[in-house]
Amino acid sequence: MSANAYAARLEELELNPHDAKVFEHLSARVAPAVAQMRVALVARKAKENERVWRRQQAYGELDDARIVDGIAGEQNIYRRRATDASANSFSRVQLPKRAKFVVDVSGSMYATPL
Repeated sequence: MSANAYAARLEELELNPHDAKVFEHLSARVAPAVAQMRVALVARKAKENERVWRRQQAYGELDDARIVDGIAGEQNIYRRRATDASANSFSRVQLPKRAKFVVDVSGSMYATPL
């Protein structure tokens, strides 16, 4: 049954078995680079939602860099975690990220393996 389904899928994609094998071979060769690109894009997305330290707060976690200021009587020697204000949707317009890849697969780029 799976051979019939595979043949039907190839027919749907207008591929012959040879072209499907070539595609699978090429797909396997670029799979590590595609996985690396996906990781980079996910990391970029996570960075957009990253939290930062707000310094000079009246309460929160003691800021080690301001201990001397606290001894001198300063009130705002604490820090707190908060979302980045520069990432606020009202402060800047976020345009969709687009990546375009141009690949030359012409015969002039063909090189024989050494």
